[in-house]
Amino acid sequence: IGILRESKIPIDNRVPLTPLQVKFLQDNYECKFVVQSSDFRIYPDKEYQNFGIEVREDISDCDCFLGIKEQKPNLLIPNKT
Repeated sequence: IGILRESKIPIDNRVPLTPLQVKFLQDNYECKFVVQSSDFRIYPDKEYQNFGIEVREDISDCDCFLGIKEQKPNLLIPNKT
């Protein structure tokens, strides 16, 4: 599951899941999260990394994505949820 950075203007700093929530889900369910790097998110990349959560720019290999707002059409990835 990929956590998207927000791309709409004005940029939103909210997150769909906090670092602690992601850690809980990974530890208690069979799922893996990857967080898309962001300079604007309320939780810096480092906070996710401190919980052992992978943070990277390209998360296109994830099967589904979570975000706060809709994504710009040019950022949608075919055959992904």
